Amino acid sequence: MDNTKNSEWSFGAVAFIDVLGFSSFVENDAKTIEPKNLLKLREILKGVKDTAPDLDVRAFSDSIVISADLESTAVSRLLTTVVNLQRHFVSGGVLIRGGVAFGKHYADETLIYSEALIRAYELERDKARFPRILVAKDLIDWYFHNQNTEASDANFVRSILLTDRDGMDFIDYLQEEFIQSHLKTISAYQKLKTTPSVLEKIQWICQYHNFSADRFGSPNKYDGPMLTGFHSITIKP
Repeated sequence: MDNTKNSEWSFGAVAFIDVLGFSSFVENDAKTIEPKNLLKLREILKGVKDTAPDLDVRAFSDSIVISADLESTAVSRLLTTVVNLQRHFVSGGVLIRGGVAFGKHYADETLIYSEALIRAYELERDKARFPRILVAKDLIDWYFHNQNTEASDANFVRSILLTDRDGMDFIDYLQEEFIQSHLKTISAYQKLKTTPSVLEKIQWICQYHNFSADRFGSPNKYDGPMLTGFHSITIKP
């Protein structure tokens, strides 16, 4: 977001992104000379800033905040940036979740004071739960009913939104050409020892993958132990 344009208390749209497993990335980097996860994160965020220089992109700890003016073209770029960001992270084996919302917003070089950020954060904290980026329904309603929203932009944004089984709308980052590589990425998780919290996240992304494979008519579906791993109890001697 152009801070000179946002020198007053005005409306903005904000994406709040949580990088899942961030603490383990830091711990792993701390044991090595070259911090590979740090370099990967910097590369991804640099790519975001280079492709969307009009957006305000900030990262701190395990959080990424991307904000834009509440204008149709800016919101279109914000949502496009978010879907590309998720594709980059997932292709690198990193899961993220988040929320996108709008509200009053102020930002300068030292301060973010934002109702939009709070709403996006609460959406991520209270509703996202799985590795999905939710978009607030009132933001979607505003976008599609705004007379300044171009038809081509609206068609693209419509193509990257899905409604989940709980009625929440989320960013649909999977495309047909990504299905095979996405299957390889999520299949790697079967080798990990998972906690119940991690398991439900991986199960969700596997179900989302299979839904997408079905709609694209792709045979690359997940049928590994994360979904089909029930078995009889084993009693050791």
